[in-house]
Amino acid sequence: MLQTVRGFTKYMKFSIGVLFSCFSLFPVQVIAERAPITMENIHLEFREPSEHLTFFSDQFNPASVESERGGPGWRMFHGGDGTEARVILYNHCRCARVMDYPTFANGKKSNDAKDTALKVRWFADRGVAFYAPLRKMSDKIDSRYGRGVESVEVFHHLTQWVRKQHGSKAQLCYVGYAEGGSAALYSSVFFEGHHVAMSPPSKASPFMLTERSFTESPEYYKRANNLTVLFGSEEISDKAQKPRFEAFQALSGVTTKTVPGVKKGQMSFSANLPIVGPEIMRACGFW
Repeated sequence: MLQTVRGFTKYMKFSIGVLFSCFSLFPVQVIAERAPITMENIHLEFREPSEHLTFFSDQFNPASVESERGGPGWRMFHGGDGTEARVILYNHCRCARVMDYPTFANGKKSNDAKDTALKVRWFADRGVAFYAPLRKMSDKIDSRYGRGVESVEVFHHLTQWVRKQHGSKAQLCYVGYAEGGSAALYSSVFFEGHHVAMSPPSKASPFMLTERSFTESPEYYKRANNLTVLFGSEEISDKAQKPRFEAFQALSGVTTKTVPGVKKGQMSFSANLPIVGPEIMRACGFW
């Protein structure tokens, strides 16, 4: 019996040794949970040291845009000649970040194109400068940066860049859709100007880093200035969207509006620009 136990123990030692040897052959990635942070400290998670922002060489060519989107800093769409007194700083939705740009711009289906270059032209034709950096195709592992940090980092750098170009007296309006709309919630707390958050989600947001949504954070929403939240009139019939819209409606000092006839996911459609564009202009205080 004793020999049997000794043999089994020897076998177990051998097996455990082999097991650890096998693990040593393959890298094991451990993703640690990070503690919540305050919005005042989000800059500690920025990855770009300066506002390295450059224009696309041909923003009306989706293939060219896609080929130039990488590298340090950000490439951006732009409209206007740099002398305008009214300026929009635009932040894209998540789909622009995770999709190749030709698919995003042209749409997977008919009528769902979201070409940023057309938005640029629409606002520039009305005397408004428009700047829209195309955010990086963040990796799937680090969704914290892609969903919660990068859009804010873009607004910080873009604000400095625009002030150098247009001067301190220019009227700035921070606009974003979906994931980018959440960045406009942030900008309403920390930046002067007007702020337009279109269909901002509760999770894909800088406020996810605090583990509470914007509407659950009085220390932030009470400081919001000139904030307008836009949802499509058909969008809020959705069971998930309606409570979010109502949560914003309950906040004093925050303006909420619906855009007629716009359904869920359609706020940034190129086809809806004649409807959505005027609402943005009014919310920005430009009309």
